[in-house]
Amino acid sequence: MRKAFHCGVVSGRLINVFSAKDTALNSAMPRIYPGHVGVGLAPIFEDVPEDADGSLGCKRATNVDVVEESPGHLDYRNNCELFWHKIPQPF
Repeated sequence: MRKAFHCGVVSGRLINVFSAKDTALNSAMPRIYPGHVGVGLAPIFEDVPEDADGSLGCKRATNVDVVEESPGHLDYRNNCELFWHKIPQPF
């Protein structure tokens, strides 16, 4: 299954907050993009290969699993403050 459908240049830091229990994304994404995992359901950019010289050709994302703090899509808004505490060095 394809994880990265579009990959662009990101200046700075990319933080992906995701929950595999997000039923709204789980039910909508397969209908919109068959064969793809929606952003917000799984870690992203974990499989970025290193260049020949050993350096990363593309930055990896900081992936934060919030499945415990947010059991569903509608819980994101009420639990945003809890997410900040899970992100390493958020600012």
